[in-house]
Amino acid sequence: MAAMSDALHWDDLKLCDQTLKKDHVFKGESVRLVMHEYMQKDLLAKFFLCPLSQGCSSQGVWLERDQQVLPAGSAEFCEHVGCMIRQRGLLANLSLKENLLLPFLYADDHASLQQAEKDLNQVAHFLELDGKLNEKAGERPVYMHGLMSLGHCLLKKPHIVIAQELHLGMQAEFAVKFRRKVFKTLKILNPGVLYLTSSKSDNPGLAFHRSYSVTCDMDANMEQA
Repeated sequence: MAAMSDALHWDDLKLCDQTLKKDHVFKGESVRLVMHEYMQKDLLAKFFLCPLSQGCSSQGVWLERDQQVLPAGSAEFCEHVGCMIRQRGLLANLSLKENLLLPFLYADDHASLQQAEKDLNQVAHFLELDGKLNEKAGERPVYMHGLMSLGHCLLKKPHIVIAQELHLGMQAEFAVKFRRKVFKTLKILNPGVLYLTSSKSDNPGLAFHRSYSVTCDMDANMEQA
């Protein structure tokens, strides 16, 4: 078990008309939340967007790292929490290399950017992008968008990863291949994983320490429509 300070925490969070109960994800632990996609977006906003404009202390989401409390939305929080989520796509006018390095350019952290540049070729080889880094992203299939998310995490080496059903929309053969790469990536990094899915039958190949559903009255209304 990881040290208590290596954990993503949240207090009771209001999502639509329901409350996500207080919980945490240790480094090296996997927790699955089954909820509708609109609830996932609400949760992700509370983790990454709302605190920036509404004040971190009132949001009830934080990362404990080396006995420090890093509030959601802060630069320090985002430095240690990685994302593999569908909303993160490629910027078509940039090269694949620039897309991979973009989070480090946004963070304006020269030391982290230098390290990412050193690791870039090794990560590109793992993603099977040898010789393609200078290509313009342009229009790419879902599989490539997923690879970019994996690449960001491999370069960032976060302590916590928030993952979403990135394989959705991929052709079957690519979905199988992608799941294997996700599994290998998480094995390399050994982060805490918060896995968001809308399907109880979704099996990304992880052994979850806890798995529970959060339903909303809107779900029943949509089923009756």
